[in-house]
Amino acid sequence: MSDLKDFVIEDGVLKKYVGKGGNVIIPYGVVKILTMAFNGNKSIVSLTIPESVVNLGYDAFANCTNLSSVILPSSIVDITRWLFKNCVSLKKISIPESVTKIDICAFENCTSLQTVLIPKNVTSISERAFSGCENLEFISFPKNLLYIGREAFANTRWLDIQEGFVKIGSILYKYKGCEKSVVIPSEISIIGIDAFRGCESLSSVLIHGNVKKIGSNAFCSCNNLTTVEIAEGCTEIEDAAFYDCSKLSTISIPNSVLYIGNNLFNGCTMLESVELSAELTEIPSRMFENCNRILSLKIPNGVKKIGLSAFKDCKKLKEIEVPNEVNIIENNAFENCENLERIILPEFMKEFKARAFVNCFKLDGVVIPKGLEFIEFNTFESCLSLTTIDIPDSIITIHPEAFLNCTSLVTAILHSNKTKIGRDVFKGCCNLTIKAPNNSTAEKYAQKKKIPFIAE
Repeated sequence: MSDLKDFVIEDGVLKKYVGKGGNVIIPYGVVKILTMAFNGNKSIVSLTIPESVVNLGYDAFANCTNLSSVILPSSIVDITRWLFKNCVSLKKISIPESVTKIDICAFENCTSLQTVLIPKNVTSISERAFSGCENLEFISFPKNLLYIGREAFANTRWLDIQEGFVKIGSILYKYKGCEKSVVIPSEISIIGIDAFRGCESLSSVLIHGNVKKIGSNAFCSCNNLTTVEIAEGCTEIEDAAFYDCSKLSTISIPNSVLYIGNNLFNGCTMLESVELSAELTEIPSRMFENCNRILSLKIPNGVKKIGLSAFKDCKKLKEIEVPNEVNIIENNAFENCENLERIILPEFMKEFKARAFVNCFKLDGVVIPKGLEFIEFNTFESCLSLTTIDIPDSIITIHPEAFLNCTSLVTAILHSNKTKIGRDVFKGCCNLTIKAPNNSTAEKYAQKKKIPFIAE
């Protein structure tokens, strides 16, 4: 039995255990156990937590290396992150029916754990929740799981003995086969995180319409994957789902897809043809980065934003039309698109950010939108083919080095009297003439920098 003096408790919060260990019973009336309250205690053998407790802090019992049994209350809804991490003597755990989530690394490296019954109300098992439980062989799963995090069951005996499609409810957790062509089983609705990651044998995959979500990194680094068919019905494709699929050449995203994550096709160096869902509202960050073979692409009309580095290093991209709904192009969006000759921007677009078109060596056909107020830092740096730039009177400021080393630029037309011109905006533009109104800030800038000036 435990004594009250074994605990530091204030207003129902157990802050620290200071007892001698053994079989510990936490007194009724405690409602919260603070983070690390028992962490690293090597004397505790068993632990009973009363029904009054509703909140267990992170790491509360982590590294209790002699803790072998725990009674948890039915008043908790989360097994919080790192709660029993490195409790290497823990042999069994009864998870209450009230629990709905098992958080990050909750039981990581509980090497003596052999059996786990996950109750029916659990819908989420987070990253590395049971990772490193090397003797865990039997797991009972609920039917209604919606999320299984990365490496949730890595380095467990349970995973070691699985073959082919490793299914947990309607989630395809892992593929442990070696087939070249794979058809996703009809009962699957979610392809899990990392499900096929690094599967060298895979060359083609058919994803049927029952699959609603493709998890992050699901097919990442499947280096021999050439063909993917996604049926109408899928609504979500998460981050980096096809990252570094270096032989993927063509793919069509059905119109049922409403959301796609960052880095979707980053590193797909053989990708030439992509058809995007008409329902997309964003080209996410780094979506096509390093897609060296794309020549042109139709951006859906409903897209409002082109994300960070979305087309960076698309070295063969020649032209692209940005739909009228787009109001922002993020940093580095078209950086190093060295063959991009022409881009059509919406007339009243609000913003494109720094380095958006840096090193677009062949870019000449570009019209600055009338809705723009700023030309950001290094936006057109080293656009070596740019000969003329017409800057509308909506522009308040041209930020430093915006046209740095645009060596073919011969004419910059500014329509406003008040446009502020930052440091080294036209540095390296050796043949430049500025055209602007008399007594404008542009005229003063030209005089200061000894740039030829023509009054409009």
